[in-house]
Amino acid sequence: YDGDCAACHVQPTRNKLGHELQRAACGICHDSPHRATMVPDLKGPKMKFGPDQWLELISNGKPNTLMPAFHSRHGGPLTGKQIQSLVDFLNDDGFGLKQ
Repeated sequence: YDGDCAACHVQPTRNKLGHELQRAACGICHDSPHRATMVPDLKGPKMKFGPDQWLELISNGKPNTLMPAFHSRHGGPLTGKQIQSLVDFLNDDGFGLKQ
């Protein structure tokens, strides 16, 4: 998350929460019409996660994939508050399972 990557993946996330943060942090890869084939469309039916799953994935990333850890405790650009706002948005906006 430094050097050239910071311009796209860190700076746009500053002071953002919820939907704005989803567009800035997640959408850059997951909503792109030119995304790599291994990058899932979060709106697809295979991505129906519950809040605990979203929290784990966003905070810690997914080993052996392009999905990095976004929590600042792992060197990512997001605070716990920002990640929780993403989890809430993703779960409440039809991206996740209702629990």
